[in-house]
Amino acid sequence: MDLFGKVVVGVVVVIVFAMIIFTAITHVSSAKKLTAQQAETFISNYLKQLSPGAEVDIINVTPSKLVNGSWDVFAGVIYNQTTPCPTVVIEDFDYPATNMLPRTDNVYASNCTIYGNTSIATVRLPAIAIATSYQESDAAKAYVESFGYNGTAVHARFFQNLTGSPYNPKNGTDIWIVNYTAARSNYSLYVTLNVSGNVLSNIRVQK
Repeated sequence: MDLFGKVVVGVVVVIVFAMIIFTAITHVSSAKKLTAQQAETFISNYLKQLSPGAEVDIINVTPSKLVNGSWDVFAGVIYNQTTPCPTVVIEDFDYPATNMLPRTDNVYASNCTIYGNTSIATVRLPAIAIATSYQESDAAKAYVESFGYNGTAVHARFFQNLTGSPYNPKNGTDIWIVNYTAARSNYSLYVTLNVSGNVLSNIRVQK
């Protein structure tokens, strides 16, 4: 290759490199204009499009430790959310610093089993409360075995302060109540948990 050709190639390489740098700087700069709410909405919509029919819960949004102006978005994607054994996938995005590539992608609950670090806890997601109640409560397992997995609907509700409830023998704070109701049963089962996932009570209530 003659000298002119080498110069042309060199100029092209410099231009391409400069374009890459400019794009990266522009991308990061645009992140400074992004609010936490916008980052949360964008990640939530992206995950819903990626997994139609799944429930998406944003667990937490904090400023990124990687890039100023980016956001660390911690999300749970939940499948079969009203069954005794929902599947919960935990994903962590640093957006827009790493675009749509999750930094972690872990199955937290599946096949009626809780996996991984329980510090994520029952605190944030109803589906994890459901999976934990089924794993930890013999009464819940017996109910589902008696009336059928597919015929049992399960819902969880969180109470910061629970007083005078027929579903919990003692007043308390930060309590989950998980309701198991089967079409073939004449009663519902209410399992109460604390935020650490410990079962507090199993109460039968006639329909």
